[in-house]
Amino acid sequence: MTAGRGIAGEGPTIRPHVMRAETILSPGAHKSPDSAALINQTGEPLELLEVRFGLYPVGKDISALPYDHVLDYDDSGADLAEALPNTILRGAAAAGSMIACDFRLGKWELTGGPIPVWNFGPALNLGEECLFDWYQYFGGLSGSTSHFGQGAVSAFYRWTLDHPLWIPPEVAMVPTLFHLGPTDVPMRVGITYLCRICPTKPDPGVMKVPYIAHWRSKSWHAEDRSSADESSKAALMNRWKQPLRVERFVGRIAQVSQPSGEVATALYDPKVPFQLDDAQAGYWSTRLRLTMRDAAGGHVIREPTPFRNVFGSRNRAWPCQHDLPPGGFYGIRGLLANDNVASSAGAGDYGQATTGIQSTQAAMDISMVGWRKVQLDF
Repeated sequence: MTAGRGIAGEGPTIRPHVMRAETILSPGAHKSPDSAALINQTGEPLELLEVRFGLYPVGKDISALPYDHVLDYDDSGADLAEALPNTILRGAAAAGSMIACDFRLGKWELTGGPIPVWNFGPALNLGEECLFDWYQYFGGLSGSTSHFGQGAVSAFYRWTLDHPLWIPPEVAMVPTLFHLGPTDVPMRVGITYLCRICPTKPDPGVMKVPYIAHWRSKSWHAEDRSSADESSKAALMNRWKQPLRVERFVGRIAQVSQPSGEVATALYDPKVPFQLDDAQAGYWSTRLRLTMRDAAGGHVIREPTPFRNVFGSRNRAWPCQHDLPPGGFYGIRGLLANDNVASSAGAGDYGQATTGIQSTQAAMDISMVGWRKVQLDF
């Protein structure tokens, strides 16, 4: 038996192959991880099936704090702050909108700029996306104490390609990673390619190359009254000369909050905003609304529709397979419904008031995920 072959006479065999690289990103920085680790060094063609992102805050191990630690409301919380300096408690509960990635394969752009990692595909497990899984945290307990539940300190996102991506020998699909903030916590980002060795070229030499475009709206504050924001023509456009097969739109709510109050500021740096996970954005999922038009001005979403009614509550996606012609685009108008103006006490509508978190704001993260056909020239 030889490499890439089965039993004599049976021809090439398909077998699994995994590549991984990682890097540490400071806030505002961008870099590519070790590209050598992501080069196809098998000597045979690969098909990329899935990309996985692992996000890890750089700070003291959360296990330094006992599971049953009790914080007394009467103290300053210094014991907890001392146990966990510079950890995710000062940073974020979710990182899907904080870390973005831009991909290239040879001359082909696979993304229209940096795409937040939670916008590459539908959510498969919202629990896996939380950097810190809080429970029994300043809530549901009587008296002057509350329990701090130890949880996860990593988050995982995945992009399952709609069609395998062919990667020839000695070539890499090169990622550039971005730390978009708002937290000041450095992040260690791991990126894993799940592939299979497939020793034949796509037939008849045409490959389906993925492409993802993205728009992030402005941030609305909970205290704001009705206002709007509109995507540019270029944000969700088919830039290519071939039709773009759109598979789905993915919609996320990037919710950022600021701590206040004696207890909260003991746990969080009051000068540093932090990202709340998309799953906690119940208040925003109904107050944020959108309409959509196509390039000809035709209505796609005529009436202002609650965000989560468009992008599902479980998978954060809107499946809608169709062809978008060259130069075609979608324009989105994001709206903040003129609801009762939220006060810090009203923040309890989305489960945050008891933690002393105030000044909450949110933005829309919307991506268009699809693919196009290209002629192989290598």
